[in-house]
Amino acid sequence: MRDAWREGYNAKDNTWLGTPSGRTWRGGSNRSCGSYACPQVSSPWPSDCQEATAASTPSTGSKGGWGSAAWRTECNDAKAQLMAMLHVEGGHGLSPDALRALQEALKQRPAQLPVAPLPAAGLDRALLDRLRIVFEKDHWDDEFMSGKQWISEWLRDGMKWAEEAWSQPPGQEQQAAASVSWCKSCWRRYSETSHFDTKEHVKKLKHWLWRYGHRPDEGIFVSGGRELLQRKVAGGTCQDHSLESRLDYREKGACEVAPRMAVPAVETAAACERTAAAPQPQGPSSSGSKKGTRASPVEILACAERERASPVAQAKEQLLRFRDSLSERQRQEILERIGLRVASDAQALADLKPVFGEETFAQMCKVQDAAWLWKEPTFSWLAGFYWHPDSTSLQQGGHPHSEYFCHLCEAECHDEATWQTHLTTRRHAESLQRWVHKLGSVPTPTHCSRCPLGGSGKQHFVGGSTSHVVSDEQGACSLLMAESGRPPLDLCCEEWDTSSESGGVRKEAEKHEDEEDVGETARIPQGFLKLYRPPPSRRPAALSYAAFTLRLIGPREPQEVVVASGKLRIGQRIGPKKDRHRQRWSSHFQRPLPSEGNTGLWRSLAIPLRQHLPSSADGSGPSALASGSWQEFIVLARWSNSGTEEFEELGKLHLQVCEPGQVLVSDLQFTATTQGGRNGWTSSPGNLQQMGAVRHVPVQKFTGAGQIEAFGGIEALRGNQRAFQLCTDEVLIAFLLYLPERTAGSSSSLLQPFCESLPQPCEGSSSTAPVLVFLHGDVERGVQSWLQPGIPSWASQFGPAELCDSQKAQAAAHPARSFVVVTPCCPEDFWWFRHRAVHDSTSYVPGMVAWFLHLFSWLREDLGVAHSANSANGGIRLVGQSMGAYGVLELARAIPNQVAAVAALAPCFDGFRLNWLADRLRGVPLWVMIARWDSMCAFEEAASLVLKLRDRRARCARLSSFQLKDHNDACKCLKASWLYQWLLNPLHR
Repeated sequence: MRDAWREGYNAKDNTWLGTPSGRTWRGGSNRSCGSYACPQVSSPWPSDCQEATAASTPSTGSKGGWGSAAWRTECNDAKAQLMAMLHVEGGHGLSPDALRALQEALKQRPAQLPVAPLPAAGLDRALLDRLRIVFEKDHWDDEFMSGKQWISEWLRDGMKWAEEAWSQPPGQEQQAAASVSWCKSCWRRYSETSHFDTKEHVKKLKHWLWRYGHRPDEGIFVSGGRELLQRKVAGGTCQDHSLESRLDYREKGACEVAPRMAVPAVETAAACERTAAAPQPQGPSSSGSKKGTRASPVEILACAERERASPVAQAKEQLLRFRDSLSERQRQEILERIGLRVASDAQALADLKPVFGEETFAQMCKVQDAAWLWKEPTFSWLAGFYWHPDSTSLQQGGHPHSEYFCHLCEAECHDEATWQTHLTTRRHAESLQRWVHKLGSVPTPTHCSRCPLGGSGKQHFVGGSTSHVVSDEQGACSLLMAESGRPPLDLCCEEWDTSSESGGVRKEAEKHEDEEDVGETARIPQGFLKLYRPPPSRRPAALSYAAFTLRLIGPREPQEVVVASGKLRIGQRIGPKKDRHRQRWSSHFQRPLPSEGNTGLWRSLAIPLRQHLPSSADGSGPSALASGSWQEFIVLARWSNSGTEEFEELGKLHLQVCEPGQVLVSDLQFTATTQGGRNGWTSSPGNLQQMGAVRHVPVQKFTGAGQIEAFGGIEALRGNQRAFQLCTDEVLIAFLLYLPERTAGSSSSLLQPFCESLPQPCEGSSSTAPVLVFLHGDVERGVQSWLQPGIPSWASQFGPAELCDSQKAQAAAHPARSFVVVTPCCPEDFWWFRHRAVHDSTSYVPGMVAWFLHLFSWLREDLGVAHSANSANGGIRLVGQSMGAYGVLELARAIPNQVAAVAALAPCFDGFRLNWLADRLRGVPLWVMIARWDSMCAFEEAASLVLKLRDRRARCARLSSFQLKDHNDACKCLKASWLYQWLLNPLHR
C-alpha cells in the first residue's frame, strides 16, 4: 500500500505537518480520501521517551496494513492530546456555557464548531484548534468523515474512555513470571505474537485508534510519554511534535529518529483564514458508511484551485521542471550519489541534502511530503529519476478527437453544452484534484497530437517537458492499426526488412560489436536481496491430500456437486447465511466431459488436508493433519444454477488421513430412484457407496499426467478446459488448461486468414499448438475464494480462460482457442515471483521459475501438445495484467530464450531494475498497454521500459494507451482477436 500526502499547517504552533490527502492502492482503486483510522505510525514525542516506546509491547503485525510504517496524522495526534488532557487534568475543564455552545454548534446543519474561542468558559484557542482538526480530518475505513460523532462522544464519555485506557491490566506480576503479555485493545492475555494477526485484534485495534489516536504501546500510553505529557500539560507547552521527532518502525524493531526539517515561516493569520474557508464535507459517504461524508464536485474544484495556488504546488512544479530537464546520464549520476539500493530507502529528507543543490533542496523543504518526494517507490518525484527522460512527454497515438475534448479526463464531449456540463462533474473535479496533487501548479493539458487542425505541432506540457511529435510513418501505422481494429501505438520500435520477398517479416536481431551478452549470472537476480525457499513444513510433501470421483446414476443431472467438511477449511463456505452452525467449507467436483454423457465421472482435484486455524508453533499458517486421524466428509448436490437453492446432502463418509505426500483417492457412486423425494431423487445415507478400497497415490504421480489420464487422455480433453495441478519439490500450483481441437493443418483454421503468408513450422503437426500462458492480477485468492483447491471462483471468468470456457458461438471461433491456454493461479503467499505477497518484497522465489520450466517441459515432452521449442512458433506466449503483467516480465527476464512474445497489460515493475530488464528483453517482442492516468501502475514507468528497449535497438517493442481510462480498462484487450493474432507471430507486419 502506498500513502500519498499533502501539506498541512498548524496555525497555533507555527509548524508544518504531514497530512494525508489520498492513497494509491496496488490492486485496487485510487480514491481521494482523508487520513486513516488505524495507521501504524511513528511517535509524536521527543527523543527522551523514544526508548520507552521502542521497549513497549510487540507490533501489531501486518494484518490489514497495521504493520506498515507511516507518518502520524494530524487528526490522530489531536485526539491523543485531547484524551491525555482528560487524564492529566481530570476533565476537559469546560463550563456549562462552553458545553452548550459546542453542543448547539454540532446540532446545526451542516454541523460546525464555534468560530471564536471562549477563554472565560474554558474553550481556549489551543483546545478549539484540536477539536477543529478532529472535526475536519476524522476518518473511518479510508474515507473522510465529519468529526461530529467523535467530539460528541468525547464530551459525553471522555472520562470513561480515559479510565479504561489508563487502567492497569490485572495480575501483571503473574503475567511477567509466566511470559504472558496483555493486549490492552482486546483486554485479554496472549502468549504468541500470532494474536496480532487475528481478525478480533485487528477490529478492536481499529476502534482503539479511532478513539484514542495512539496505539496502546506507543506515545501517550507508555510510561515515558505519559510522564513527559504531564510535565508539558502542566507547563502549557503540550504541542504537536509529529515532525520534530518521528519513529520509523522497522521489521526488526529498530527505531531511528528523523530530524526536524527547516521550513519557511508562515503567517499565522493567513493560515487560520485558509482553515476557516476550507469546505465542510457534506452529503452521503461515497462508501455508504453511516459515519462518512464526502465533498461535492464544486467543493473539490475549489479546494484543488486553492491547492494549485499554494507555495507547495509551485514548489512541486519547479521540482518537476528540474527533474525533466535532466538527461538519462545526469539522472543516473544523482542516483549513484544517493548510494542506496532504491532511492525510496532514504530515511529522512536531510539525507538527500548533499545530493541536490541548495535551491532544489529548498523547494523540497517547501513540499515536505515524504511520499510525494521519495517514499513512494512508484509514483514519487525521486522514483521518476529511474524513468526515461522522454516518458513524461510521449504523445498518444490515435485518430483525431473532436473540438470539445477534455484532455485532463480524456473525455469526448462533442458539443458546447456537454462540455460545460462535464466541467462540473465529479469525474472532472477528481481528475483535477489528482493532477494538482501529482503535478502541483503545472498547467493542465490543452493540446495533444490528436487535436484537429494540426494540433500535434503545439506545445504540450506534462511533468515539465514539451511535446514529442509523432513521426509521419508512426502516425500512419497507428491510423492503419486503428482501421484494422487494433489499438493505435504511442510508440513502435521495429525495423522492417523491405527488401525481403515476404515484404513484412522483421529482420532477425543483429549482433553488434559494441554489445555484450547479458546473462543471468548472479544466484540472486539483480534487485533482490535474498532467495525464498519454502521450509519443509510448507512444501507439498508435508501435507496429506484427499481426492474423490463420483458417478451419479439417476433421472437428473445436478448442476453442482461438492464435497464438504465441517472442520477443515478446504474451500468456499456454503450453507445458510444466518445459521453458521450449518455452514461448511466445500470443494467443487469438475463436471464430466461432454463425451462422457450423464453417467460420466465427477472428479475433484487433490484437496490439501490442513487445520483451518493457525496452530503451528511459529504461527506461520495452517498445519498438516496427523496421519491416521479420521475425518468426516459430506457429498452435496444442487440441482439448479440459480444460486438460491440450497445444497442437498447425498451422503457422508469417514476417511482416515494418509501419510504426508500421499493422496487418498476415494471412488464413490450414488444411485437414486424416482420414487418421490426432492427433485425426483430419493436421498438416503445408503445411496452413497464406496466402490472398492481407497487408494494411496504419491502426490507428484497423482497430479499432472495422472489427472490427464483420469479424464481419458489428451484426445478426450481436446476442445475442453479443465482444472489440473502440477507439483514440484517446492510448490504445488493449480491451473486451468485448454487443449485446442485437432485441426487439418499445422495452423488452426481460426488463424488461417492471418497465417496465409506466414512460413509454416516444419515440425508442426495437427496435434501440437503454440502455448499461451496468462497470469492474473492481485485479487483475492485465499482458501475462502477457492471453487476447487487452488482455483478461485473467478479464474474461468477472466482473460483467455473465459473465452475458452464460454459456450457462445463467437467465443467458439475466437483465435484464443488456437493456443494451448494455461491459466495458473498464484498461491496466496506469493506475488508470483516474490515472497511475501506484496509488490516491493525483496525475496525472490526461484521455485516459481522452476515450476514454469517444468510446466513447459511437461506440455512439450510428456503430453506432446505444444510445439517444439526449436520450431518456428515454438516459443511461449506470455500475457498478464497488473500483478500478472509484472509476472510475465519477470518470467521473460528469467528465460528470454524460451519466450516468443509478451503482452503486458497495465504492468508494474521496479523502476530501479528497468535497465536490467531492458537488457534481458532486447530480443523478446513486447507490447505494453496501459492507461495514461493509471492510478496503481505508473504509465511513465511502463513507457520507460519501451523507450529503453528502443534505445537498445530491440527486436520489437510497442506501447499503447488509446481509449484506456484506468487500471482495469486494460482487461478489455483480453477479449480482442488482434491481441492473439499478434501473439501468434509478433514479427509479422
